[in-house]
Amino acid sequence: SLGTLEESIRQAEALDQELSDLEEVVTREVDGVGFVLEALPQEVPPQLLLALEKDGRSLTRSYSTVTEASHTHLQRLRTQLISHKEAVQKELQALEAQTQVLLTWLREREKESEAEKENGEESSPSQLKHQLQLCQELELCLSDRSRELDRLSFEVQLFVSERAQDLQPHQSRELLGRLNQLQRSF
Repeated sequence: SLGTLEESIRQAEALDQELSDLEEVVTREVDGVGFVLEALPQEVPPQLLLALEKDGRSLTRSYSTVTEASHTHLQRLRTQLISHKEAVQKELQALEAQTQVLLTWLREREKESEAEKENGEESSPSQLKHQLQLCQELELCLSDRSRELDRLSFEVQLFVSERAQDLQPHQSRELLGRLNQLQRSF
């Protein structure tokens, strides 16, 4: 989830800062090793000087490797966060679009129905038969749209419950409000 990723990024940034703070200490230690090796003290056995030189190189390599790995990990987490936010936003937009399509369709049917009521003059049997056929088609269409609304309602509620921590409060309210408006209109 978004919260988990953000917490991982905070931890990675803290580690990255700690490593950055250690850079001066590591550099000072490696420089100290260099000074000792340049002086070539006679009282220090050559094997110990060789081990000290090897440890200095190892410390430099290890610090560089850990620092690079930390930077890479932090960048990967930031990329994941961006991808996650984009995925949530796309899913939200798709649900909003589906809701809007149903709401638009419903409003168009209401306008058509109102227009039919206004044109409700004396009708011949053939006109009545035609209107009955239109009503039956509308009933089938409404039934299909009702199932679509039920499916969309489930998807929106599931999305909001699963992604609550990833959404801003106004996004959840808007989506649920649009769904509620659609359900009332239906």
